Amino acid sequence: MLKYCLPDPKSSDQPELVPLADARKALKLLRQQSARYGIQPSKVGVLGFSAGSHLATVTGLWRSADADENPAFSGLVYGVTNDSAENLKWLEDNLYFRKLTPAEQARNRLLNLVDKTTPPAFLVHACDDDTCKVEESSLYAQKLFENKVAVEMHLFPKGGHGFGLGRNTEGTDQWLPLFVAWLLRQ
Repeated sequence: MLKYCLPDPKSSDQPELVPLADARKALKLLRQQSARYGIQPSKVGVLGFSAGSHLATVTGLWRSADADENPAFSGLVYGVTNDSAENLKWLEDNLYFRKLTPAEQARNRLLNLVDKTTPPAFLVHACDDDTCKVEESSLYAQKLFENKVAVEMHLFPKGGHGFGLGRNTEGTDQWLPLFVAWLLRQ
């Protein structure tokens, strides 16, 4: 589990890159220490929830020149992928702490960045999520499908936002074993 630094304009002149730098550093460190932990370096990926899912998506789409900093897969649980006005405002208020430039807006049109080199993804969402609409996952899945990138998506009718590992009363607790099975097939 990575506890990453949150963006803070008081400590960085590029706060939007702080979480990404931590994610990349963690991927590289896991690969460097793979023998110690008994893991295969080629099978290190990212899993994120909500804002962490946005970070996981960005980590997979904003490819690093250092291959050890790129995930082999992405697990995206109720994440943000679309460049809606609401999402761009969220980025300005919570990540950049200023108005985005046109170049930054283009870079944050994540759906436009999906290509055949995008890591395979496992997507989970609840249809009644009022915080992050289900279309965030379905649009991303469609882009992956169009680019022939492996994708598996599970939608739950109820669960809202923030169900984490899931709740058996809504059935959202089914996603974790499905994710593990998907990982084993990768």
